Amino acid sequence: MFLYAVIIGLIIGKLRKGKLEKIGYLTIQYPLLIVIGILFQLFVFILNIGLSDLGNNIRDGILIASYILIMSGILSNRSIKFMLLFFVGAAYNFIILILNGVKVGITATTAGKAFGPEILELISTGYVRYFTIIPESKFYMGAFLSLEGIFIYPIVLTIGDIILFFATVIFIQYAMTDRSIRKGSHIRYSRNLFR
Repeated sequence: MFLYAVIIGLIIGKLRKGKLEKIGYLTIQYPLLIVIGILFQLFVFILNIGLSDLGNNIRDGILIASYILIMSGILSNRSIKFMLLFFVGAAYNFIILILNGVKVGITATTAGKAFGPEILELISTGYVRYFTIIPESKFYMGAFLSLEGIFIYPIVLTIGDIILFFATVIFIQYAMTDRSIRKGSHIRYSRNLFR
């Protein structure tokens, strides 16, 4: 989903006559915190979709650590415009993760549409430990929107995910078009990362 948000942001930035190389002038502090946090989440998600049992304590610890790393990385860059939008989205997802017992909440309707009845049954019976079924009336506590048939793979979204999606689109087009971002400014980024 993040990739699609980046693409949309790039398209909007180009339509607004922005320059791609301007993204290379942004200073991102401690980017490894965010990268490692995302990799931790992917690690847990992939293992649990494969029905592997990490052990509840290890899985919970990795998930909590991933959010702490991501939010710390975002807060380190709070001086950058629109960065706090990313924090709001990540913090929202972290809060509902904790409230759901360190699991990603998902409505039965959303799980059925996105993954099919077999996976829905596995989630309902606790075999897919990454997810937990939540009531339809409490959709705001987890994934409530499914996008199947639009993308290469089914996508489920929480309110936090939607905030992160729009934050990415807004941030990318801003970085491409804002006149205050220029080579040699105080918000310069190492362009070697884009080569």
